[in-house]
Amino acid sequence: MNIVGVFVLSVASDIERTTECPSILAGSGMAAVMIIAQQPGLSIDQLRRILRLSHSGCVRLVDRLVVLRLVSGEAGSDGRTVSLKAAQPGLNEAARISSSRLSLLRDRLNLLSADELGQLGRIAAKLLTRPASTAYRVAAHLPLLRSLGVLPSWAMSRRHWPGACRDTTVQ
Repeated sequence: MNIVGVFVLSVASDIERTTECPSILAGSGMAAVMIIAQQPGLSIDQLRRILRLSHSGCVRLVDRLVVLRLVSGEAGSDGRTVSLKAAQPGLNEAARISSSRLSLLRDRLNLLSADELGQLGRIAAKLLTRPASTAYRVAAHLPLLRSLGVLPSWAMSRRHWPGACRDTTVQ
């Protein structure tokens, strides 16, 4: 079990290093840009739940992203909320980060055979479905996992990711 932890920490460290970004985007900022780019239309409340931030903390984060022109906000359908979407520079940054992650993961996983990669994908899909709160946080990575071939096509179905696919206002 310890070797799995070492592998995960090693990959996480390498991803952090290869996706270096301006310090203003470090941590939650980078995660917010990635999530908003892949799930346009989220409200601040939905984003704060995904990122596990306070409402005021998420508002400040979104304000910084707007100033950097990475994100824009429009009036939500109810007139009380803000609907977030990534601006072109935010989409570019999200694409750069995704590309860096994909390249790193391909390098790390290229030693596995197709069967081993399939097994890893099935195991990862099973582990990522619990607890539901984790599913919200990894939902943005589903297309990446699918593109790597480590996530079977059935796992992209909403019924396998109920925590990531339901309205995030329901807890």
